[in-house]
Amino acid sequence: MNQAGIDLLKEFEGLAPKLPDGRFRAYWDDLGGVWTGPYGFTADVTKDSAWTQEEADARLNREISQYEQSVRRACTMPPNENELAAMTCLAWNIGVSGFKRSTVLRSHNKAEPEAAARAFALWNQAGGKVVRG
Repeated sequence: MNQAGIDLLKEFEGLAPKLPDGRFRAYWDDLGGVWTGPYGFTADVTKDSAWTQEEADARLNREISQYEQSVRRACTMPPNENELAAMTCLAWNIGVSGFKRSTVLRSHNKAEPEAAARAFALWNQAGGKVVRG
């Protein structure tokens, strides 16, 4: 994923509350109803989870690469770098299975970039509430 996509994901997801030792601690996400860590991590996150900046960045790089590969495999039309970044950020938030069922992917694969761009707006809620990003 290009740096613009990584920066966008980091901006919208954020880190997490800090502990006195400088590590980022997990927090309860009321909208998603799950324990969440830096950059929106949810897999294997518990109320006692904590990360250093280096650990959070390493995990993001490792996991986002897996999401990017899943997005690439789902695309029958090769995406440009910005399309790939946007679709990977979407998959990060709605899961790979949700992305594979999305109008964003269907429109992209039909070579309808304007329809794909509009379809991102269908994914603007969490827990029934409109959210930023």
